[in-house]
Amino acid sequence: MRIPIYSFVFCLPILAAIACQGNKASTPSNNIPRSADNEQAEGLNISENGDFIVIPAFEIEVANSRQADQLLSAQGETIIVSANFWGEPKSESDMDETGQLQLAGQDIELKGDTRVAKFSGIRFSQNAYRKLRDKDFWVLINVISGRKSSEDNLLDCGLMELKASQFAGKRFLIGCKLIEEPGTAHVTGNNGFPIACFAMPSAEAVPGTPLDFLVTCAENGEIDWAGQYMANIEDLMAAMRPVLAGMLDAGAKKLPGIETRGCMMGTGGAIRDAYGDLKEDLLNKK
Repeated sequence: MRIPIYSFVFCLPILAAIACQGNKASTPSNNIPRSADNEQAEGLNISENGDFIVIPAFEIEVANSRQADQLLSAQGETIIVSANFWGEPKSESDMDETGQLQLAGQDIELKGDTRVAKFSGIRFSQNAYRKLRDKDFWVLINVISGRKSSEDNLLDCGLMELKASQFAGKRFLIGCKLIEEPGTAHVTGNNGFPIACFAMPSAEAVPGTPLDFLVTCAENGEIDWAGQYMANIEDLMAAMRPVLAGMLDAGAKKLPGIETRGCMMGTGGAIRDAYGDLKEDLLNKK
């Protein structure tokens, strides 16, 4: 399943900032045996802690619609961000009823005005890692209400399902609205992809510093934004346009910058130039 995403609390309050940076708390493992059974996925630095594999850190920011934020606040409701990590095992004996090997899971409850769930230090056994056919395992993110004020889930949120090489060290924006609200693409995202991906700030960054969009390129030149493959720069700008327009509609005074990683110099420059033109066009129409 391929996957896309923005931050600023645009939520119709404004989407809050989102980003992408490597996990500085963990270091690439030098102890995991590099056998064929334990070879790491290309471009993925897995860390180890004793007999365990440490999942790369990442963050999920929840962007609610205005109506959703108002109702959650009025009812003292919380938000649950649930992460489930799984992979495809080599042996049928290790498969569950869905054909997967479950690796780990964690739920983070967001209270009050908190909208960012930070996943770090999650681990699973090296034995399970060796059983994977593809070492580039997956995460599935679901977002629901905390069911404090109602037995039923109140939120209709986008899904996110990405491989570790795509989510490692990044922050993604997932949109939510009330179940009874009409759906809009800039709130909930498209086809289960997040709304946007941002470059996470460094540890020294001043809190509240606007985050840059993050676009990554694979060795074969493929462009990825928010987990979704972009056929070309034109498609990338088309995906970013409604995100930026939503920010402006929500009252944003400044639009995010952009960072590229892994892109050839010419491609990175072309992406930045096209993005500059896109921002200028939107700001002139404001």
